Amino acid sequence: MRRLYMLMAAVLVASTLVAITMSSAGAKSGRYGAMVASPSLIGSWSGYGTSKKSAKHDALLKCRQNGPRFRGFAHDCRPAVWVYNGFMAVAYEKTKEKPYKNLAWGSGWGETKADAKYQARRSCRGASQEKCVVREVRHTPHTSQLKTRGGPW
Repeated sequence: MRRLYMLMAAVLVASTLVAITMSSAGAKSGRYGAMVASPSLIGSWSGYGTSKKSAKHDALLKCRQNGPRFRGFAHDCRPAVWVYNGFMAVAYEKTKEKPYKNLAWGSGWGETKADAKYQARRSCRGASQEKCVVREVRHTPHTSQLKTRGGPW
């Protein structure tokens, strides 16, 4: 009987340690997200963190480090959008004339994926005066108990 109690105690301690590790890993990734647009690649990079500043830094760093690996990259990491507890998106003009580094683009954020896509297309249409296509949508860990907020850089 004593062995059973020892085994149960060991399982309880192990599961507690796993839960603590999982929760701190989730906290490290954070609920903040940011996106950087790269018109020359018709793409974007996203970053995450426990603060707006750290998410923005992460996104810019990824663009600057990874962009040069792609042919045609014009070192055009453009700050786009940030979000807390929600979704973010980047859209580009539908007609893609070269050079791509001059493409019009827009970004958006929202509580839902649809909200972020709508805002990105709307922002892009204002810049391009034509239809736009959403190229990227990303999200942070999301819960309805927290308010979603965001904006342009």
